[in-house]
Amino acid sequence: MAESSVTIPGVAYVIDSCRSLQVYWNPVRRINSVKLVWISKSQAEQRKGRTGRTCDGQIFRLVTEPFYNTFPDHESPAILSLSIREQALMICCAESRAMNDPTVLLQKILNPPESAVIKDALETLVQIDAVQPALSGGYQPSFYGYLLNSLPLSFHASVLTLKFGEMGYLHEGILIGIMLDIQPLPILQPFGDQALRKKIRDNYFDEGSSQQIGKKEATLIGNLRAFQFWQYMFKDKFHLEYLINIAKNEESNASGPLILKNEEDWCRFHNLVPKALNNISEIYDDIMSTLHRFRPPFLQKIIPPKYLQTFDFHHACRDPELPEPEHMPSFSLEADNSHLDSQRRCASHPYISATDFGATDIVNGLKKAIKEMKIQLADEQVVGNAQPAFGGEKWVEYVNNTFEEYKGPFNNSADDPKPACKFFLTLKGCIKGSSCSFPHDCDSLISSSVASKINPEELPWRADIGWTQLLTRGENGHILVVNDKNLKFSRELRKIVARTPYLRSAEHNAVANNLSIVLNVPDPSHLTIGGEHELPVPWTKLQRIILLDDYGSGEAISHQLLQKFFEYIAIKILPETLSGLQVIVIMNNTKFVKIQVERMARECFFFLGESFLLNGVPLGWFPCTRQQDGRVAGPVAYVFNMHPPSARRFCDTGELSAKSSAETS
Repeated sequence: MAESSVTIPGVAYVIDSCRSLQVYWNPVRRINSVKLVWISKSQAEQRKGRTGRTCDGQIFRLVTEPFYNTFPDHESPAILSLSIREQALMICCAESRAMNDPTVLLQKILNPPESAVIKDALETLVQIDAVQPALSGGYQPSFYGYLLNSLPLSFHASVLTLKFGEMGYLHEGILIGIMLDIQPLPILQPFGDQALRKKIRDNYFDEGSSQQIGKKEATLIGNLRAFQFWQYMFKDKFHLEYLINIAKNEESNASGPLILKNEEDWCRFHNLVPKALNNISEIYDDIMSTLHRFRPPFLQKIIPPKYLQTFDFHHACRDPELPEPEHMPSFSLEADNSHLDSQRRCASHPYISATDFGATDIVNGLKKAIKEMKIQLADEQVVGNAQPAFGGEKWVEYVNNTFEEYKGPFNNSADDPKPACKFFLTLKGCIKGSSCSFPHDCDSLISSSVASKINPEELPWRADIGWTQLLTRGENGHILVVNDKNLKFSRELRKIVARTPYLRSAEHNAVANNLSIVLNVPDPSHLTIGGEHELPVPWTKLQRIILLDDYGSGEAISHQLLQKFFEYIAIKILPETLSGLQVIVIMNNTKFVKIQVERMARECFFFLGESFLLNGVPLGWFPCTRQQDGRVAGPVAYVFNMHPPSARRFCDTGELSAKSSAETS
């Protein structure tokens, strides 16, 4: 704030420590690190400018004048302090082939980095298969390289996120990647009180009861579980009450300033930062939207978030100044929360137990991903077994605030095999680098290829690819097709049904708002188009509901239609607990329209289980194509599964049954 151009009315004094945090590339640990440095005179002048604008002002610099005069006039350009892997990859991914060689382009900037730094960055990108040298000169990005460059994350965070996706923990991987890059984090961090910070974090993740992990890893896991706790206990509560109000034909009372005020109170009560939580949610949606445009293969089958698989979790908020009741009601969005002043905190400790939300699996997944990253991004320096240089840091800090002295090779005889360095395989890395006496390699990882295996999803080249995946499995399955205005989709689906042995022929009906139905019924003799009427089968008989982006009619699907669709289906499903019903949304992503179908579904308790490319040629759509930069253009089917909110954390969902099961939106 001090070095910006913002005007703050009434500021009469600026007290400048003349210090600044600088991000730099640590060649020993081979990660970006932060150090405290003295500022330049130009930075000091910029900080002074926060006062004297709307009133007279004074500046106090906490250094002597002779020492201040030794400051450089200007700070060093950031590009000279960083590893330029991100910049090199961005240049390689440029559309113009005339400027895709970082070696040439970076030498033309005002402050060019050293050629050794550029070479190291390009060697790393080639090693992880993000780029390959082109025959005509320069470098050609791979699909993996384009994907890394497209994510709104730092280089290391992008690599870590995609590794989690390959392991099947896509949701958790995206959140951890985001938390590597942003500040503030969800868990409140009291200034200058490390003991209180640890106590607050232990309510979300007490690593003492688990395997020992690094301090940075424990912070990430704790904040991940805090974000999931907020989703599980607060956001889902709000979304459920919103659906209940819609079912009662009422406007939601939990919206606007009220929901913001209750969110602030709830987060304060649980030591969370609401701004950080909502910021992470927005970045998460952007990353998911980007991944769907590129279609890496791990999007075909998606494991739901771990916090949805915790069936016995229960948390009841308790005011520390009130006696603990036998059954404390859950936090209500509409309750008067004035008694939750800024000093009170929830007394139900811990908020999450050590095993809830799949903590063990995520910790093991994080450790595995870091190991693969360290080997994948390392160079020949990391395999050294030289004698340690005992200058500099000689202690390693653990997450529980204990320290261990770096003992070097003197506790081992020359013939004893040395274990791998346990500090190397952490996010912070080993402080000794190539001079560490313990090996920085891992036989189980070195023996196998460490290059990324992420290849693009295969395009549907046959006309029937994807269509059979839309059909139900079994004789009693019924499919509801929505927004098929010209009935092309339904007719094509009938053809698939007719030539599929285990399915009976199909009958079509139409109801209000361009809803059409495809049913497995014995008499398929004709197509009936009628007015508004009830479904001819109970909702309990439906297996799949398909919403079609009817691109052929000239009208793309709208945000409003998507939102109303998911709200209506959720209102119908939740009271009858039809958790086996699947909802499929088919989007024709020809123009890369950014429509966040997954977020809208998630707010109505539908979570993406799988997605696949669909051949749109039978509908008169353009075939699926992959652009030069790796993005896919064409129809994609998103299959959502209902994960209803647990009755243990919220009020009874029976209020949703206020609407008749036969009523249409």
